[in-house]
Amino acid sequence: MFFATLVGTLVFTACGAAQKSGPSVAPSPARADAEARLEGLITELELDEGQAADFREINQRYSKELRKLRSAGDRQTTMAEAGKLRATRDREVTELLTNEQMARLNAIREREKAEMRARHRVRRPGGSGK
Repeated sequence: MFFATLVGTLVFTACGAAQKSGPSVAPSPARADAEARLEGLITELELDEGQAADFREINQRYSKELRKLRSAGDRQTTMAEAGKLRATRDREVTELLTNEQMARLNAIREREKAEMRARHRVRRPGGSGK
């Protein structure tokens, strides 16, 4: 669940920057950072060009849907629907990756989860970090 939220946020932000049309506008620092993290993930997973293009397309498609959800409906409904979208997106990503890439992705998920817990402990000294 954590990874789905993290990737959803990364992709949502990165794809939003990539989808802008019209005059060239520099992406916000947060969007630029998310885009760089997404590209870093593609590099770390060692996706070939076809996989990388499919990975970006999957994430772009679902980020559009997640944006729509965030702008409409109540919080509980939005969260439930977003969870379903993320699960579907994760299945598509799993089908795209090789077993080795999936193992790397799982390792990345665990590393990011540990980093988030560490940041949480810093913000809330004495907290359990769970």
